[in-house]
Amino acid sequence: QSSFAKGGDVNRREFLMGTLSATVVAGASGAKGAEQTSTAKPAEPLFATKPHAQLMAPDVVALAWETSVEATGRVTWRQDENAAWREGWWETDGLKDANDTKHRSVLEGVDPSKPIWFRAHSRAIAENKAYWVKYAGEEETYEGRLDPFLPDPTAFSFAMVNDIHAHLGTYPKLLAFLERPVAFTAFAGDIIRESWSADYVRQKLIAPLGDWTEASRAPIWYVRGNHETRAGYARHLRDHLALQHGHYYGAVTFGETRIVFLDTGEDKEDSHREYFGTVAFDHYLARQTDWLKREVASDAWTQARHRIVIGHIPPFVRKTGNGQSFDPFQPRLRTLFKVLETAKVSLFCAGHLHRSGYEAPIPERPYPIIIGGGQATDKIAWAQPTLTRVDVSAKGLRIRQWRIDGTLQLDQRL
Repeated sequence: QSSFAKGGDVNRREFLMGTLSATVVAGASGAKGAEQTSTAKPAEPLFATKPHAQLMAPDVVALAWETSVEATGRVTWRQDENAAWREGWWETDGLKDANDTKHRSVLEGVDPSKPIWFRAHSRAIAENKAYWVKYAGEEETYEGRLDPFLPDPTAFSFAMVNDIHAHLGTYPKLLAFLERPVAFTAFAGDIIRESWSADYVRQKLIAPLGDWTEASRAPIWYVRGNHETRAGYARHLRDHLALQHGHYYGAVTFGETRIVFLDTGEDKEDSHREYFGTVAFDHYLARQTDWLKREVASDAWTQARHRIVIGHIPPFVRKTGNGQSFDPFQPRLRTLFKVLETAKVSLFCAGHLHRSGYEAPIPERPYPIIIGGGQATDKIAWAQPTLTRVDVSAKGLRIRQWRIDGTLQLDQRL
């Protein structure tokens, strides 16, 4: 059992996803019942997105994909080309993943020093009635591969992109600077503009995650930004994702490094006229602050060689591109970041400002910040998206940052 599940009495599979009703069955026989009459396959391709991998722990990875029509979903995987395929699926209260267009499955017991070969399987369902299931066409399969996450227990790398704001043409340009292998890529918020609808989220977020997983051969960790909290469908965004413990925040240990992912929520007060009384981020951030206090007091944090935090909105910054200081003015964020002042943070990775660069430690914030660049807008026409790469080793951290125009604008060692 990995350290991911230690400290609780909840069943490991239940604990992974933060719910007592949704569990993952892995390594089971997967025996099928009697198959009913098949009809012609759907007119459009069944796989609406490529599967994307979401990091849960060094030995736990989730795969998520979407289909064009309601279907089944399961995964087979192995880490040795000559080994038998292991099988997993998603089950809720005894009901396996079916009659949905959103599919998830979790790979448990992964050896992070080995690659993963996986197959995502779906089959369209024409009818699902009591005692009668009619499939549409045969089961279809997508095959993929992930590189080892941690080939060396003392060293690894990760990448970060942020503030894409649904500009899909940005991804291939940034991927040009991504060198494999990386343990994961942090999608550090404001990847979309607002959470408008299921189709919008599929096209502007889930499909790019699948493309990025395929190109990087590594999982992602999705960090929610303030723009993703906006519009009514924001309440269903989690249905498209696999979240550690069911939260947008969490933590993982890679070798000698502990990484915390924060959900900084909205940048406006709960009473702001834009929300019409429909948000409660004060309450949410208070719970997350309590969790963060426990995290930075844990052995996993205090005994780590490096301690890295990734969140969308940064703590206090002395200056931005126009020479002005930035302060996360919401009291709830000040309270959250206050916890980090004595936590011996090695590095904070953030976005939000659209102005990229490195900020050295200052008395008000005794740790450095790397800020990823964001998409240009009418208000910030000077902005440029960036790809940030952090190489971690026993010697320290190396941070490099490429602008979308190809300029290596930063090469910082800590």
